[in-house]
Amino acid sequence: MTVLKNITLSNIRRFAADVTVPISSQATIFLAPNGTGKTALFEAIELALTGTVARLNEDMFALVREGAQRAEVNLDFGDFEHRAIVTTDATPVYWSGRSQLHGNVNQEDLGYLLRLTHLLDQRDKHWFTQEESSSAGDQLTRLPIGKDAQYASGLITGLKQAVTKVRTEQERNTVDAQNKVQIWNNLLQQRNEAKERVSGELPTFEQIAMALQLYSSDQISADNLDSLEAAQAVCTSNIQTELLGLREKYVALQQMNEVCSAFTLAVDASNRLAELKSLRQQAHEEAQRIRDASAVKVTQAAAAHIEADLELRRVRDELIKVEERERLHQTLQIENEALERERQAYVQCVSVRASTASTLKEAEDVEDAYIQWTAVRADWQTKAAELEVASRMWFEWSADAEQIRVIDEQIKSFNQSIGDQQRVLGEKVAEHEIAVKRATEARGRLHTLQQSSDSIRAAVAAIAADLSDKRGDCPVCGVEHGVAELRRRIDNQLQAVDPVLRSLAEHERECRDAVAQSERNKDEATQLHGQSVALRDRAISDRDSLLGRVDLVRQLQIFEEANLEIASERLAARRKELDLAKVALDEFSQQLAPRHSVEAVTQYRQHAHRAVENENQTAQTLRRRETIVSMLQQQFEEFSSLPTPPRSLELIKEDVARLGELADTKLFERRQAEALVDVGEANLRQSKSLFDGTHAEWQSYFNRVVECRERWTLQHLSGEPEQSILTATLADCELATSRLVGSLSELGEIRRDIARLRGSVDYRKSQEIIDSQRGDRSELEHGIYLIQNLDAASNELKRVDERRLTLDTFSTALTNEVEQIHTRLLDIEPLWQSLLSRIVREPRFSQTGLQYLRRRNKPHAHVQVPVGEREAPAYKVASEAQKADLQLSFLLSMAQVHRWSPWKALLLDDPTQHHDLVHASAVFDVLRDYIVDYGFQTIVTTHDPVQARFFARKLSNDGVQVQLVTLAPVGGGVGVRSL
Repeated sequence: MTVLKNITLSNIRRFAADVTVPISSQATIFLAPNGTGKTALFEAIELALTGTVARLNEDMFALVREGAQRAEVNLDFGDFEHRAIVTTDATPVYWSGRSQLHGNVNQEDLGYLLRLTHLLDQRDKHWFTQEESSSAGDQLTRLPIGKDAQYASGLITGLKQAVTKVRTEQERNTVDAQNKVQIWNNLLQQRNEAKERVSGELPTFEQIAMALQLYSSDQISADNLDSLEAAQAVCTSNIQTELLGLREKYVALQQMNEVCSAFTLAVDASNRLAELKSLRQQAHEEAQRIRDASAVKVTQAAAAHIEADLELRRVRDELIKVEERERLHQTLQIENEALERERQAYVQCVSVRASTASTLKEAEDVEDAYIQWTAVRADWQTKAAELEVASRMWFEWSADAEQIRVIDEQIKSFNQSIGDQQRVLGEKVAEHEIAVKRATEARGRLHTLQQSSDSIRAAVAAIAADLSDKRGDCPVCGVEHGVAELRRRIDNQLQAVDPVLRSLAEHERECRDAVAQSERNKDEATQLHGQSVALRDRAISDRDSLLGRVDLVRQLQIFEEANLEIASERLAARRKELDLAKVALDEFSQQLAPRHSVEAVTQYRQHAHRAVENENQTAQTLRRRETIVSMLQQQFEEFSSLPTPPRSLELIKEDVARLGELADTKLFERRQAEALVDVGEANLRQSKSLFDGTHAEWQSYFNRVVECRERWTLQHLSGEPEQSILTATLADCELATSRLVGSLSELGEIRRDIARLRGSVDYRKSQEIIDSQRGDRSELEHGIYLIQNLDAASNELKRVDERRLTLDTFSTALTNEVEQIHTRLLDIEPLWQSLLSRIVREPRFSQTGLQYLRRRNKPHAHVQVPVGEREAPAYKVASEAQKADLQLSFLLSMAQVHRWSPWKALLLDDPTQHHDLVHASAVFDVLRDYIVDYGFQTIVTTHDPVQARFFARKLSNDGVQVQLVTLAPVGGGVGVRSL
């Protein structure tokens, strides 16, 4: 399993030189304020893994710390390492190259895939979930899934266009070859047809012109064949037109036989019907006179009947009014008695309602007083409880203030110690540098002496080796010393070198011991200084925590803008105020009247409610009764105010009976007159009908006579329609028709002669065109040549079609492979939605949809969130925290589904920077599952100490190995310290 062991940073952004970062095999949490290098850590990892930082493009020198010349990062994976070096000059970035981490991925896609499945970079705002559909689609096409097919698919369009252009050109060539073969065949056919039309002896143009002159009044020209054809066509057309007119006239004249017969019958019938019409007109006038006399009688009888009926109605109306007046008088008496009874009942209801309302008000006043007392007592109890809490918090505040004072003294002491230790550390460093310098000088002298000694020894040894055992003279001074003396002197010279050399070696060893001792002293001083700094930082952290608690206490309203003494005074004043309120509350409770039971108050309310309802019902009944009495009184007064006093009922009833008999008599007389009128009207209608029928029949025959005369006149015939005139005209028409038919036959012979001449001309023209096209080839050879060209063009077109078919097949296969992107994304969507339901509080984000498609040969990807009944792009709906959750959950999904590297790791740059602790806890739960269940090595940065420690405790409780470190300033930049 591939695991990152540690990271070594040197001059990356604000990091100091040679900073080693310990990395846990499971989870590492970096806690540091903003601007200390959290993001720079991930930039360094990206640089070591890919050889570049995608966000910086060409400005890689920006990674080098201010004042440094080069920056370096090294990732230790145990079996192998990744290393990169950046300089401030124009030197390219040094990168150790690919390893087993990269698999088969192209180098240019490493940065993209790293951000897709491993790295959540807060500085990178071009996240997949925040892009437009086209940009997001371009990002997804960079996945290795079907990438080669995606690239080839982009080239297919250009290839198709080129093949289509070639095919269009080849198809045009094939059509041209086909047209040439067709034209050649048509020429041969036209020549053969023209040759068949030419047979026998041909007439001359003058002969044909003389023959046509017999049928035309104009001069016929014999200059060319076209003028003869035109003249023949004109003559034929004129004769055909004349013949058609004669035939139409003959048909029309044959129809005149019927006209002659119809004319004779119509004249006889119209004379007979004219006499009958005169008789029936006289009978109709007599019936109309009788009907008018009966109508006058009906009018007189109707007037008499109407007058009697009106008088009867007047008397009946008078009778009704008198009866209605008597009825109103009796009803008014009854209603007045009922109104008096209801008024008495209403007065009684008002009295009962006032009594029950008074009793209810008294009980409610007592209940309101008790409720007021209870509310005041609850308020007092609340204030008392708040006072107790404030008092307890005041004591805690006092204790915290004392602790803060003690810690401030400790911090002051620590600062003094740190100052002394820094001075001592400076002295130890100076001593160490002096010792190092002395050791270096001693080492140099020893080295020089050793080289000289080695040279002398080599020279003496060489001389001694060359001396013979019998030679006694010195090779240096030339004096004869003898063999024994010469050997003794050489040994003495060699031994003289050793004491000095041993002395210098001893001195060099003493210097080395001094350097080691000064190094230990410096390390001890450094460790002591670091411990003091850590104690001071811990004290400062404790003081900040206590100050936070004090600030929380001072946020209470009673302690606002107060110190301990003022706060104590306020507590005493509040306690005294509550004591006085308690005394007043007790006095008020003693003055309260006895409290009614809930059942009694409820009963009082029910009685009062029933009394009000009874009063309202009685008042409504009384108002209705008063309204009825008022209406009756008004009606009675209207009858009493009539201008004439009413008669008695007996007299009125006698007049009604008498006038009824008179009206019946007048009605009987009227109906008799109306019956006579109906009989006269029927006779009038009958006579009118007979007259109209006769007149219509006469008019029909008269119109037929007029029509026959008009048709006879249209045929240019004189006189009245007669059969003898018609027979003579038909004979003349048949003779003229026979003559014109003979002329048409002669013109047909002339037309055939002209056609024979035309065939001869066409034959010569066709042969000339054939000869011009075939050139030196024979007609058979030229036809074979054209067919061979057509076959060659057709074969080439078939080859182009085969290539296009192959290209289409290849394009279909590429499309299927590109569709694998959509299939793999569909595998991601359920896991993504599941993670969103765990991380994002808003439920609709758990339904976020991901769709990949191609539109106009361009990839598009949609990340949609439901909004009501519609959907909207996620980046237009989500907050900053929700955008981060969308990207984090998508990264986690891709890390599970698309594993392109054997290193299972999550590199998360402050993933919960926009979250509160509750929301961040949901994110931490998911990350814990990825660490424990799926074995992902996780590196997380955050600026929130509460979230960092909470996440660390959560992982530790689950048995996860957690490394919690912080980024802190050190000499020369930012360093790493474990917590």
